[in-house]
Amino acid sequence: MAAAVRECLELQLLEVEMLLSMFPKKGEISLDEAAVPALQRYLRDGGGSLPPRLEYSVAVGVGEPEVKVELQVQLPHMYPHVAPQLFARSNALHRQQQLQLNTLLTSHISSLDSGKPGVICVEGTRENCEEFWRVIRYPNWKHISCKHVETVEAEGSIDNLRLFQTFEDLQFQAHGDYGLRNDYHMDLGQFLEFLKQHQSGHIFQILFGVEGKLADK
Repeated sequence: MAAAVRECLELQLLEVEMLLSMFPKKGEISLDEAAVPALQRYLRDGGGSLPPRLEYSVAVGVGEPEVKVELQVQLPHMYPHVAPQLFARSNALHRQQQLQLNTLLTSHISSLDSGKPGVICVEGTRENCEEFWRVIRYPNWKHISCKHVETVEAEGSIDNLRLFQTFEDLQFQAHGDYGLRNDYHMDLGQFLEFLKQHQSGHIFQILFGVEGKLADK
């Protein structure tokens, strides 16, 4: 559990860094000055008491004429594996409108796919793959990194080298009830089997740092 918490807190720090770059103007984002150093100390010291939960607020202008809305966010220690606590408020809204806004916000968050973890594989010429990476990398609201690149010399049609013949969105979900919440994670066993079927089993260790082993059948 301690390792899982550390991983989550590291991701939270990355997310805050991204938000600060997305909202650089004064007053756009409000963050407790002691919150980030507390998380950094916890990660640096290798344990001890959990730091306070990370909290921040983002002020955005919406609509015409523009109305200021403040989104208050509290991140549980296990975020992003559990949902954040969100609350939106605005001086331009009366109590009933604010209640309706937050009800809709909660409903929208609940409707989003979880895709934990998510993996993208791209095949093609070097120039096309690099262009694809530039497009999805920026701008981007989520942490994404390029884990592995393979390059081969090709003569003639590159179609003869393709390992994946179609472009599709595959979901290897393991549905289940974990504790007090419904969680939907990738079924890594199914994912490993899919990779091996496409001569890409070695990618599993590159992505997750462990050697994948299928259960005996």
